[in-house]
Amino acid sequence: MARRFPIGWVLGADTEVVYRGRVFGKPRDAAHAARMLRTLSGRWHRVVTGLALVERPSNRLWSATARTDVKIRALNPSEIARYSKTNHDKAGAYAAQARGNPFVEKFRGSHDNIVGLPLDALRTLLRRAGVNKKKS
Repeated sequence: MARRFPIGWVLGADTEVVYRGRVFGKPRDAAHAARMLRTLSGRWHRVVTGLALVERPSNRLWSATARTDVKIRALNPSEIARYSKTNHDKAGAYAAQARGNPFVEKFRGSHDNIVGLPLDALRTLLRRAGVNKKKS
């Protein structure tokens, strides 16, 4: 992807959900989403986001990872059926930024990581790459 841009900075990020060593990416369909939600319901898991920053044209690369432990509240079968019909583009088959946040009961770590881009990790990455340095 970065090769499409001859000059500048390119940021890429992706998020996965991990439970007991199993990676829960985006579900294939509603049945797959329902299995994921049943597994995660009422349990702690980890949300992991990887970030990569490339400077073009040098192709210098910096990377970072953000991790947040999340406990989803216990979902009843009708909620699992309803939610499994949506969120097929979300790791773990749930969206913490959903209106009223029906999923997250507790979390430890970056809230930004479970609702979007982990801004603290991004700021650290930009600093390491020298993006924020003032020119004299």
